[in-house]
Amino acid sequence: MLRERRIPRWRRAGAIDVLRASWIIIILWGELGKFYASVSWCSWPDRAFRYVDAHNRPTRILIVSDPQILDRRSYPGRPWVLTRLTQFIVDLNLRKNWRATLRMRPQIVVFLGDMMDGGRYAKDPDEYARYFARFQSIFSMPSSILSYYIPGNHDVGLGYNQAFSSRARERYQKHFGALNQVLEVSNHSLVLIDAPGLVEEDYRRYSAQTDFASWLPTAGGSIEFVQSIKQSMSKQPFERTTKLTTASDPILEPTILFSHIPLSRPEGANCGPRREKGTIHRGAGIGYQNLLGRETTQFLLESIKPDLIFSGDDHDACEYLHTLPASTGKTAVREVTVKSFSMAMGVKRPGFQLLSIAPPPAAPRHGESQCLLPDQIGIYTRTYLPLFIISLLILAYMHIFNGRKGATVLDEEEQHFLRPAHQHRSRHHDLTSILPGYAPQSFGKLTAKLSSRTVSPVSTPLPDTEEFALAPLNGHNTRSSIDLELADYGDGLSTPGTASKPTSLRRGSGYTRWVGKEKDELSLSDPHSWPTLLSSLLAAYAPRIFPRNRRKASPESMSRLERFLRDLWRAAWPPLLFTILLWTYLFWT
Repeated sequence: MLRERRIPRWRRAGAIDVLRASWIIIILWGELGKFYASVSWCSWPDRAFRYVDAHNRPTRILIVSDPQILDRRSYPGRPWVLTRLTQFIVDLNLRKNWRATLRMRPQIVVFLGDMMDGGRYAKDPDEYARYFARFQSIFSMPSSILSYYIPGNHDVGLGYNQAFSSRARERYQKHFGALNQVLEVSNHSLVLIDAPGLVEEDYRRYSAQTDFASWLPTAGGSIEFVQSIKQSMSKQPFERTTKLTTASDPILEPTILFSHIPLSRPEGANCGPRREKGTIHRGAGIGYQNLLGRETTQFLLESIKPDLIFSGDDHDACEYLHTLPASTGKTAVREVTVKSFSMAMGVKRPGFQLLSIAPPPAAPRHGESQCLLPDQIGIYTRTYLPLFIISLLILAYMHIFNGRKGATVLDEEEQHFLRPAHQHRSRHHDLTSILPGYAPQSFGKLTAKLSSRTVSPVSTPLPDTEEFALAPLNGHNTRSSIDLELADYGDGLSTPGTASKPTSLRRGSGYTRWVGKEKDELSLSDPHSWPTLLSSLLAAYAPRIFPRNRRKASPESMSRLERFLRDLWRAAWPPLLFTILLWTYLFWT
């Protein structure tokens, strides 16, 4: 005969538990573990240093470029809901990147500009304050870590645009600090320069058709700052304990230059093996310029004479070797363009740079290395999406593709215990033919109770034997065996000839179970009966209030699609709840 093959319920429950555990483990790995594992492969480039004094260890500097915290102006063509969703995902990625990066335990953090994507636009002071507070919330760090910033074109603007704020530079200095500064660390001079301001002043110099030697620099501008560094480098350096100095003081060598905009190089120059694809091509427009001019680059190299250069703005990694003029006494200097820290800047894997500076007489004096962060979009598309598809296929196999009818051979003893549908129909037909006044609608409940009784293999009667044998109805005082069965199993059923819907307070229903007394024993005038009357009222509405009295559809009465959707929700809600709690933890800690 044909029977429906179904996976047992305990096996389906076990498969759902396996799916839940798998999802929770994968989410924990994809949201936190993978980030910590990526950083664990990074190391500070100071292992090759030869220490003379064990107490005077190298200074460790973390370099972060172009986080560009998004705002409502970042994607002007997108709907509001999609823009907010993008901000949430990118902010979450930045928080995870930063939480993992802090495990490197840096002493100083230098941001290479473009901290906020819309910092240059005209904003209400309160809106900008909330924007800056959001940046601080993402990049929160212990008070023991020193942080320094240089402006980018997204922070202070570059060129004229009516949408840019005229107070962008003043607002930047109030929240982030000076535009140009010199930081002395371990007898090194770290020169942090305002590259967008240098480009704007260079435009004016070029329009005046004068060279840098003849140009009268703007007071407090970048050109004046660089010229002061050139003059101070000729002075006799001395040891200082202060961390931050002005350019008028003697500059210690070697020097390391930090600029948001990369220096000039030939078109199509190779960027080295760290870059994901392509190279840096010269480009300029309203609000941006991706390379400094050739004359500006020569001016910086001759004035500062850097031993190492760090730049940002391009979002991807790049290495280039600049040739220094003979007057500097050096042959070449290497420039490292640092990757963006954000997943939204067009790079597959964000990253940051590690810089170690050792005091003399250690050799070498400094070292740098790159550290890569996980591919967040790849986690979504190559980890979560395949697992989701596999989960759907497993559940679909259990409920949709499973349950096909196949031929099975049964012996006589197994057939004896089966109760097919035609046997139930024969019982129903026999009893209704004997009691024609009984309502067929209510008789189904009696049939269900009879079919659910536990019987032994020896005493189980067949449908045409003594269980359904009725005595002759030849007198009013004669009771048949079916009357006894009705008295035993008629728990709340309607009488023959009446409606099939039971009364909720009838004897044999939930009334005695809830109240504990007979209905006739209660009286509204008796105050002692009021609690019992209240209980009876609750008993009347118990199927609506208390879930244990509600009728639930049995799995056998549900379709395959309904069972599939039910088990899909059972498998999905624990991972979803775990993800929400994890994201809440990341945002509030």
